[in-house]
Amino acid sequence: MYLLPVQGIADADFAAQVALLRSKFQEGPIVKVGFSFFVFLPMPEWNVDVADPASIRSNLASTIAQIDRAVRLGVDHNIPIALSIISSIRARSDGAKDAAAAEDRRNFQWYTYGMLATNWWSQSQYARKQRRIREAYVREVGKVIANYMARYPNTLIAAAGDGEIELSTERWVDVAVGDPKTWSWADYSPFAVAEFRDWLRGTGLYAPGQPLEGRAYANSVRYTNDETPSRDTSGDGHTLNGDFCTDFSSWSLRYFDWSLTDDPNNDAKAIPLSRYGTEGEPSMPDGNANGFDPPRTCTTTAPRTCTTGSDWWNAWSRFRQEMVWRTNIDFAKWITTSPDPASGATIPAERFYSNQIPADYLFGSPASDLGVRLTTSASPWWTADIRPYGSLGITAYNVRHPQAGPGGIDLYSRTLVHVAPVIAERNVRYGIIEWNPSDPSTTDPAVYRQEMEIVERYRPHLLIPFMWGDPHWQVLGSGFEVALQELLGRIKAASSRLLAEVAVPSRVAAQQPFPVTGYAFDRGISGPAWPTGVDAVRVYATLRSAQPAEPVLLGEAAATLFSSEAAELYGSRFANSGFSVNAAGLARGAYQITVHVRSTLTGAFAEYFSTMLEVQ
Repeated sequence: MYLLPVQGIADADFAAQVALLRSKFQEGPIVKVGFSFFVFLPMPEWNVDVADPASIRSNLASTIAQIDRAVRLGVDHNIPIALSIISSIRARSDGAKDAAAAEDRRNFQWYTYGMLATNWWSQSQYARKQRRIREAYVREVGKVIANYMARYPNTLIAAAGDGEIELSTERWVDVAVGDPKTWSWADYSPFAVAEFRDWLRGTGLYAPGQPLEGRAYANSVRYTNDETPSRDTSGDGHTLNGDFCTDFSSWSLRYFDWSLTDDPNNDAKAIPLSRYGTEGEPSMPDGNANGFDPPRTCTTTAPRTCTTGSDWWNAWSRFRQEMVWRTNIDFAKWITTSPDPASGATIPAERFYSNQIPADYLFGSPASDLGVRLTTSASPWWTADIRPYGSLGITAYNVRHPQAGPGGIDLYSRTLVHVAPVIAERNVRYGIIEWNPSDPSTTDPAVYRQEMEIVERYRPHLLIPFMWGDPHWQVLGSGFEVALQELLGRIKAASSRLLAEVAVPSRVAAQQPFPVTGYAFDRGISGPAWPTGVDAVRVYATLRSAQPAEPVLLGEAAATLFSSEAAELYGSRFANSGFSVNAAGLARGAYQITVHVRSTLTGAFAEYFSTMLEVQ
């Protein structure tokens, strides 16, 4: 497990803060401590040549400089680091956004009645030019990070991104409850509306042979061949109007109809910002009054949140959530499948995490805001599952309500306690990318200790406390520091007896088979059957390729061979703790070699040690 608090430290103070970090949190064989860095990814140029990597890289100078700094500090101070990448997909402005809005406001999310969600990119797959440009920038950043991970695998140990992907929630601030036009959720961009229609039907980019084949609505076959929403052309007994109680006469959009045959680079149907302005409402022309349109109101007992409603609203809600999910998967795919030109390396999927808000468990279960954030953001916890391109990552904060309880005690609205068990059911590798059990912080360790119990039980691979020295969210000098020290002490006590080492002939193995050797033992267990306390060792190799690969079991061995190194370093009792497995049948490439050791005390395997090996 890596513990890497977010830092905000000047270079001149970094050495002192590293020393302070190490004095506060002692490392062990299972726990490593370091720092995490935010990396901001603006896109300066909208009309950049996506086929020219040099041009894209020159536009990424500020982002690359941030990555360079973080890695340099990690290497210079011999600590592991992680990068948390935040693009301008939500809320932030940059040069590309300004130019894209001027060209075609459909590139951005629209609120219910056509108002522009300023600086919020549409996440529709149908925003084709916008996605192509974002992909080019993200892939180039992936190459830079992959290069550093290959060169410094024990320094740059993880990256996460994109930061908290969701649909805009901004129109829910200070709204008037009685005016339905203020109940504004996104995305009603004509790009997203057309995609919703095709998702329902399994047509367009969801048709067989198209990029989104197999990802359409579960019952899409019912409507694929129907000439209109009211005509059962296929004869299966279903129409869209009949199933969802709608009254559409045409598959054409009610507002601002367009087609995938339109040229995304020179679109005559583009809607320039100058036509309506940044916040102004389009006229929403009714040229096709009974044309296709998503629901703009919902039927529910909680009309402001619309967490439940009609089948039509529920279908729209599911589509919006899947749109957010696909945005996370796309980012992970782009960044982890872009080989560095110098080394050929890519970012290993097991070292990349999403960074998502679990809005369905935000500060409670059910969420304490009665679903407002979930409805507007379309960001349930599962949108963070980016397999096979990375590991699941969430943010988890608890809100402290000072002296709000009986007798003036603090009350807490908690997140991790509710979402961690749900994540565990999916049996995925995961990390907590931003984490603080008390917002604002408190010196009382009680709530922090409760959070540590969750961490011990559900064991994330990556923990990023927010934030190291910040007075509002601080780790230092708070109950957070105390509880973390206790947590690490317990983990170390439980694991310090287990020791393993692994060796390969060299970093480059000229031919196969070759031996993977080492020793493994548990100093706290002894007995006549297994005097070393370890009864099995499994050795795996995982190919570092453009596509995520499953680990290959090279072999299983008993830790019973003579090891002069173990005897010399740890005593004659552990002389017969060696193991050896022959590696064969591996394709050429770079591999991560991982050893899993089984303790006779727990009966469970624990990943203990990994190294890199180039097989030729």
